[in-house]
Amino acid sequence: MTFGEQPSLHEIRVHGCASDAERDELTKRIARTLCPDENHPPPCPVPWSCTLRDAAGTGVGDVLALGVFTSGGRAACVTDWIRLLAGDGRPVFAVPCDADDFPELAEQAAAERAEATFEPPGGWPRDAGVRARLAQLAACDPEFKRFGAEHHRYVLGAPLAEESVAAFEERHAVRLPDAYRRFLTEVGDGGAGPYCGLLPLDRTDRCGEDAPQRLPDGFLATPFPHEQEWNDTELDDDAYFADERVAGSLQLCHMGCGHYLRLAVTGPTRGRLWLDTRAGDGGLSLGPRFEDWYADWLNCPFPALG
Repeated sequence: MTFGEQPSLHEIRVHGCASDAERDELTKRIARTLCPDENHPPPCPVPWSCTLRDAAGTGVGDVLALGVFTSGGRAACVTDWIRLLAGDGRPVFAVPCDADDFPELAEQAAAERAEATFEPPGGWPRDAGVRARLAQLAACDPEFKRFGAEHHRYVLGAPLAEESVAAFEERHAVRLPDAYRRFLTEVGDGGAGPYCGLLPLDRTDRCGEDAPQRLPDGFLATPFPHEQEWNDTELDDDAYFADERVAGSLQLCHMGCGHYLRLAVTGPTRGRLWLDTRAGDGGLSLGPRFEDWYADWLNCPFPALG
C-alpha cells in the first residue's frame, strides 16, 4: 500500500482467447469481479473499461484490453487477479497506457469521485456495513492467503462502549481523532484490517504488541513532533528510538518486520497515519487519514491477492 500515490491509467492485456465467445465470457467474469453490483452508488473502487486491441496487426481485435484508473499497487493486484480468472494458456500483461488509449475512463473516474457519497471526514458506515464487507472478503479468501489475514481472519473485535473510550481519553488527557473514535464505538476495536490487522485501543504495547509496558504518562498528550518525513540516522540507537520521536501517536497496526503504522492523536497531523520503519533505518513517513486508509483496504475487490 503506497502512501500518497495518486491514481492513474493502467492497461492490462489478455492474450490467447480462442474465440469471441471466450472473450465475452472472460469480460463478464472480469466485470463481476471489478463491479459485482452494477447499480452501486459512486465511486467504483476501481473505475475500468474493456476494449479489443489488434496486437497481431491483422486488422482484427484479438487481444482483450482492460483499462483501470487506480494506484500502481492496486493495478498490480488487478493484474494478478485477472491472471487467475484467465487461467493457463492466456498470458496476461500490464503495458504502458495514456489518456488516448481510454479517453473516457479518466473523465468517468474523476466525475464519479466528485459525486462520491463516502468521503468520511470523521463519519463511518455503521457496524453492519463494515462487517458485511468483511464477510465477503473472508468468503473470497477462505485459506487466508492475503498478507496478514492469518492473524486477523477478517474478524473485528466488539465495538467499545462510549464510557470505555472516554475513560481511555481521560487517562491519557487526549481526545481521539473523530473518525478513529467513531470506528471504535460503531464498528470495532482491533482485529480485521490492513497488514496484520488493527491493534486494540487499550494496548500495553509501547515497543511491540507483546511488550509489557504501558504507555508512559503524558505520552499521548504530548504533541506529535513531525509534519514531514523524518529520518536522522546519525543519532545513536537510544536517541533514534526514543519515545519523544513518536510521542502523541498510537501504534495502530503491525506491518511485519518490526514496522508499524502509527496514528497521530495530537499535533498538526492529528488523524493522519505515520509509517514507522525505524527498525529498518527507514525513519517516519507521513501517510493518509485513518478513514481513507482503512476504506481503501476494505473496498479492495481482490481479497486473495491484496
